[in-house]
Amino acid sequence: MYLSITNIEKPEVAKFDYYRAKALQEEVLAEGNVPFSIMRSAQWMEFALNPAAVEEREDEVVVADWYIQPIAVDEVAKVLVKVATGEPTNRTIAGPEPIRLPELTRLVLTARGDGREVKVSEAPLASLSDGSLLAPAGAELLGPTPQEWVR
Repeated sequence: MYLSITNIEKPEVAKFDYYRAKALQEEVLAEGNVPFSIMRSAQWMEFALNPAAVEEREDEVVVADWYIQPIAVDEVAKVLVKVATGEPTNRTIAGPEPIRLPELTRLVLTARGDGREVKVSEAPLASLSDGSLLAPAGAELLGPTPQEWVR
């Protein structure tokens, strides 16, 4: 069972080092002779404060302008268990609606009563903010919307 990330097969997304590494790991699995399952997931709602794209400061939070279709980690876990305990298969999952990461971060901070200003910074790669990370055709759309999730 391998948990991966949606759209890492796209050349423009694979320019991001972490995603390139995940794609290479998928290739290693495919070259072997052991049956396997791959579940590709969109970024998780919990990514809203991930240091990979979010810098928390005392009086502000600077967030890279990623355009994502996040899914709640609880939903990921449910599907992961089903895939891991079933016959080898591949599945792709994402949340029900796209959102820009700065907006998701704002929602989380507001829900926590954190009044720090959210400032937007440019994503390190254009593909992280141009829609390349949104759910691909055929992905299962699961779980709450970002607004429902923060509640």
